[in-house]
Amino acid sequence: MQRRFIYRAMAIAFFALVIAAHEWILTVPSRSELGPKTSALQVAAADVSPLGFAPLKLAGAWRLAAADDRFAGISGLVLDRERLLAISDLGLVASLPVPGRGSAQVTVKDLPAGPGSPRFKSDRDAEAIAADPAGRGWWVAFENRDELWLYDRAFSRPLSRVRLGVGEFSQNSGVEGLAAGPGALFLFPESGGAVVRVGQAPESIPIARPRRLAEAVRLKDGSFLVLQRRVTPFGFDNWLARLAGDGSLRELWRLPLPVRWFDNLEGMAVQPAGQGGYRLYLMSDSGLRPKAGTLLLIIDVPEALTKAA
Repeated sequence: MQRRFIYRAMAIAFFALVIAAHEWILTVPSRSELGPKTSALQVAAADVSPLGFAPLKLAGAWRLAAADDRFAGISGLVLDRERLLAISDLGLVASLPVPGRGSAQVTVKDLPAGPGSPRFKSDRDAEAIAADPAGRGWWVAFENRDELWLYDRAFSRPLSRVRLGVGEFSQNSGVEGLAAGPGALFLFPESGGAVVRVGQAPESIPIARPRRLAEAVRLKDGSFLVLQRRVTPFGFDNWLARLAGDGSLRELWRLPLPVRWFDNLEGMAVQPAGQGGYRLYLMSDSGLRPKAGTLLLIIDVPEALTKAA
């Protein structure tokens, strides 16, 4: 009995120490601003088999790394003409070419401003990016602070700020996907239970079959492509799904993305492709482990999958 009591007391003391350490860590600065830097981008073919992607088509797969180890933790992605713009969990934006287009260099810089203190990662945890419907620049969603910030196209200054922690949105787990439509933004919380439409008046639209998600884009017909994920003891499971845009947000189809167990797909950019299909650029979150590298996939979605209802 005495030995059991000692073990229990030790366990309680250890738990209390862990909690205290966690609270202390939250008070320690975890981020510093180093200014813009351009460095060589290492692009290597990734060992990803095209088998298993059908009816999608894998058009390319690469592992990316940079001399600037801030190029990591990618959480959102958009296309800007011939370049990819990626945001990271550290409140950074990276500009890099699509493989095969332009010199293999990446420019990384801090977002010019944001919520909270620039000294803490939790305050600048940028999770999603989308083009402003009015063409003014880029909207970025910050997860822990539940805020949207609008930056100019060059990411040189902020233009607007929206606080989201009210009403329906406050019950969800933070924005992971951000999609733009005519006169509105569509916010996809990680829980996958609803979409918050921010326009003239905020509106919460339930998703018929909730699944945890990591990213979203809007197609020309008003439907959405979303990245869904599940964390298991064996790693990450990733899917691409299409949601109807007719107000019901029901799932039209869902296809697995057969990447490696450690690949956590979080960024997705879209552009129209020939014959009514779409080309997707998908990027993984390395978990801020620079040596893990960042996976970039190019996937073609055939017209048949964009017409299914």
